[in-house]
Amino acid sequence: MKLRNDLVFDPIRNAFVKASPEEIVRQKLIKHMLALNYPKSFIAVEKDLKSLNYINFQELSKRRADILVFGKNIHPAYNIYPLLLVECKASLTKSAIEQALGYNYHINAYFVAVADKNNIFTYFYDKSREELKKINYLPKYNELIKAIL
Repeated sequence: MKLRNDLVFDPIRNAFVKASPEEIVRQKLIKHMLALNYPKSFIAVEKDLKSLNYINFQELSKRRADILVFGKNIHPAYNIYPLLLVECKASLTKSAIEQALGYNYHINAYFVAVADKNNIFTYFYDKSREELKKINYLPKYNELIKAIL
């Protein structure tokens, strides 16, 4: 991770950004995601949710997703669709997890992850058991794709 003064380089936005505690978590996670073969072109950082044309919930449209990863041809109605929603926090709390899951109620990404400097938890809905499941790591991009196709 490239640091310069109080800035950190974001390879997705191709720019230096203020190195807040949450931003440092985000940049470490992006580096990890790229190592797990997440396509750089399918990763959006601080994605403005109003740009997702299928979201009609007015209040949510003013918010941004920390990281949103897309997949191609994974949804019958959309060519590009959210695969993974990620919220990055300086420290994980129950409310941070609830916030991410609440955002996803409207975004409908297949997976949700929350991360801090020490942990990452990935959530998904197990249709066969009709329950929310949690794993304590971030799967590879191709593993997420295989899980939904």
